[in-house]
Amino acid sequence: MVKSFLTVLLLCSFQFLFAQNWTTIGGNNQHNGRSKIVGPAAVSNNWWQIDDAGTTLWGNSIFTYGDRFVTSRVTFNPYVAIVECRSLTNGEFLWEQQISPTSILYCIGFDEHAVYVHDYYNNYVYALNPADGSVKWQSELTASIFGGNDGVIYACNGDVICNGPDGYAQSTMRLDRNSGAVLWTNTNFVSIIPNNGLASYNGKVYRVEGTIVTHERLLAMDEETGASLYYSDDIPGDPDQENPITVGADGTIYVSRDGGDLFAYRDTGSGFIQLWDYTPDQPGISGHFGIGWNNDLYIIDDGYIKRINHETGELLNTSLIPVDISYIGFITIAGDGTVYVCDGTGSYFAFTEDLQTLLWQLDVPDCIYSGPVLARNGILITAGSGNEITAYRFDDFAKPVADFFADHTETAINQTVNFFDQSSFDPTTWAWEFDGGSPSVSSEQHPADILFSEPGIHDVTLVATNSLGSDTLRKSCYIRSDDVTGNMMIHIAELALFPNPSDRFMSIIGLQTGSMIEITTIQGTQILKQEAGSEELTIDVSGLSPSVYLITERDATGQVIARSKFLRR
Repeated sequence: MVKSFLTVLLLCSFQFLFAQNWTTIGGNNQHNGRSKIVGPAAVSNNWWQIDDAGTTLWGNSIFTYGDRFVTSRVTFNPYVAIVECRSLTNGEFLWEQQISPTSILYCIGFDEHAVYVHDYYNNYVYALNPADGSVKWQSELTASIFGGNDGVIYACNGDVICNGPDGYAQSTMRLDRNSGAVLWTNTNFVSIIPNNGLASYNGKVYRVEGTIVTHERLLAMDEETGASLYYSDDIPGDPDQENPITVGADGTIYVSRDGGDLFAYRDTGSGFIQLWDYTPDQPGISGHFGIGWNNDLYIIDDGYIKRINHETGELLNTSLIPVDISYIGFITIAGDGTVYVCDGTGSYFAFTEDLQTLLWQLDVPDCIYSGPVLARNGILITAGSGNEITAYRFDDFAKPVADFFADHTETAINQTVNFFDQSSFDPTTWAWEFDGGSPSVSSEQHPADILFSEPGIHDVTLVATNSLGSDTLRKSCYIRSDDVTGNMMIHIAELALFPNPSDRFMSIIGLQTGSMIEITTIQGTQILKQEAGSEELTIDVSGLSPSVYLITERDATGQVIARSKFLRR
């Protein structure tokens, strides 16, 4: 049964896909399982198979970036888990990490900056170097995460947003991607921890908040500051909430209440409008949903895959065969509309877009958390219990899926950056645009020596083309150019700010006499420039808009002495 509250949806031009890389649960910040990659049409022959992976009791989340993938291998007696990194091309072992003999390391994300893992033993988040697995940092605070089915989300600049140390005082936090320092925390209650209910879209972070003695409701937080912006009305269901949130490519937010209905919401910018609710055959739809290319929603309901109209909540299609779904099932939608499913017990499936044809079924024992991951050049990796990991590949020609990386994304002004294409499906031409760069465009496959001469945050765009078509990837907030050496940017001294955060006055302590103080936005816009005058300076910040700012101290020659981030509440 569907109750429709709004039949005309506001269209949104934003679409967030992390190219070909599977960087978190569901592949992207919306946790919606949608990928531009086209996957294997059959699994009669594998692309590669290895039988010497570390022993594991069950399959764990798989994350990919470029030509690498990571996953955890878990054993009991004692309960420990290590992280393995392997080649996506052939399964070759690259490195493993076990931070301590007691570590229970679950992968929770992987991007070009780091492999992110959570130690279920001590509850800290760690960033590992993708090249060799060495530890880059340990988070400042602990995080209440179960890494089996929980993934991070990423701020525009790559900072990590995840659960905080508890479900009340610090339930959500943002970590600096360079250091693991806490940039903000949010204090809304969460009824059950660990809870995997985070998703983001267009600068907003969403989760369901509430306690077991209060009603649950949808919360919007500001990505930059962590401030609570607004709430939905109470959402009926069980006293707790463990089911994840899914956000469509059009911004529709889907909340499946524990023991209740499936609800769809629109964020208006100042509140939430309920669009419709769908009453499932089995109350409390669990698992991770998928979003199709016409924005319809794919869910797991009473042992069947179902397709729901995103505008009305009406049931469109039901799979003709049941799937033995456990509590955690996963749905991935490929670039050609194929629906891939992992039932979380022992099988992978591939259905046509309308769910009326089963393309193939593959039995993999105990594939509990290893949802169907589509990676570079159409590779699908499967993993269950034991020592085997197997890959299957799309075996035809497809239009490109654009992707790229840079040799560094933080640089000094007047220093150059090199860019590298890593697109899927063999593009033959490339069209680059570098916001603030010189040259500002390039047709090279791997443009070198791009100069950023002005401080700021710069976007980079790549259009990759072959005979079947083109694909565009724009990475926002990708390059940060500053007037200190790129390699030193995260090592300069930190200013002592008190209180931080603040909404009235902020004092800077331990300044050099005669130095200059600057306040700029994260994007590099100067807000204030003032001489320190003494070792302590107090600034009225009440006129600043709530956001994160950079406070910089410079000497008489203009060189940076110290810098810190400041949160204006």
